Amino acid sequence: MMQTIFRTALSFAFVLLGIAPATAELQFEAAQTIPRVEGATRTRIDAGSNGDFHLSYFVPAGETDGEITRGVIAYVRLRSGDWTEPLVVGDLGKDSVPTHYADVAGDRNGDAYVVWVTQDRKRFFFSRVSDAKAVAIESRPTRNALRSEVVVDSFDTVWAFYRDKGPEENWMLSRPIGGPNELSTQMTPVDADEVEGQRQFSVVAGAGGLIFYGYRWMTHDSRNRKLALRRYDVNRGQWSEIIDRFSGRLKPWGPQLAVDSDNLVHAVWNGGPDEGELCYRAPDGTVVPLGPGVGEDGWPPTVAVSNTGEIIVVSSTAEQYRTSVATGTVEYRIGRGVDFSVARDVDENARSKSWGGVATNGEEVLITWVADGRIHYRLGRAGPE
Repeated sequence: MMQTIFRTALSFAFVLLGIAPATAELQFEAAQTIPRVEGATRTRIDAGSNGDFHLSYFVPAGETDGEITRGVIAYVRLRSGDWTEPLVVGDLGKDSVPTHYADVAGDRNGDAYVVWVTQDRKRFFFSRVSDAKAVAIESRPTRNALRSEVVVDSFDTVWAFYRDKGPEENWMLSRPIGGPNELSTQMTPVDADEVEGQRQFSVVAGAGGLIFYGYRWMTHDSRNRKLALRRYDVNRGQWSEIIDRFSGRLKPWGPQLAVDSDNLVHAVWNGGPDEGELCYRAPDGTVVPLGPGVGEDGWPPTVAVSNTGEIIVVSSTAEQYRTSVATGTVEYRIGRGVDFSVARDVDENARSKSWGGVATNGEEVLITWVADGRIHYRLGRAGPE
């Protein structure tokens, strides 16, 4: 059984979001707005194993010479159709401005974990949110850190990752969901030809205590940019060798992963010769361009897979890391395998939208985006067979 899981995990599926083919069962409700949230940007969402949806977001609070210099990181939870009151999980002035985003993950108890690296790259923050009411924050110094992400595995352990530079090192921190605040620390393995770093990584937790870690791999020749995938076995405490490495299309930016109920990894990224192409890779290794994308400063596309096999991808246009105003649009597609129909706007009534995302608890799919400082969403469920 374990060998079967390992073999299926080798499939590195990259998927763009689109509207469902005629056979798809997923049906979305009309767009709604999360109450009491204002000034939001850079949203991230996750579904806990108990079915809760967790959402983190950044609220800019000050600019100097056009650069965001202060802000607040906040959090809300969706349970049984009701959103919690917004909760501040980081109000630290300049230390609450993330380099990219504040990532979030939920556990089976309904608690959440929010992580970020400060814009000056000097600290990593880990915030535990208990029942959407109480917050405990810890941090550690970094040299020149960039991205951070967090997941909760099927054995109830929280895993946080961040990339540091000078030299290139990617760190993995862990702690039990109900355990003490101290975080145990180890480095991710690095091959000799990965001296340029494991960049723009994405992390997802699968069944059986498996964690999948995908990243942009670069050799000494910075033009030789590829994507790579490793697997960490929590039960054995062991990293795999690289189980997939491929060039796909040139210059991949912002790869994002999802794992389905069969422990197959799905992912999307922006790339191509002009850094403006949204790409998908099927389980059989076929790389398919799915339409226009964005470059390095664009918001990364996200992907989720429902229990009934629908693959949902949400993509956003325009540069969205260096602005506090929603611009562009957010689109979604739904498909099965490699078959997707055309992209659809998440809300044709809103002209400017940004920071789209998607997550699923298996039965429900949540798409979120920002327009006019408010967070909007659509909830999808499988229709009758």
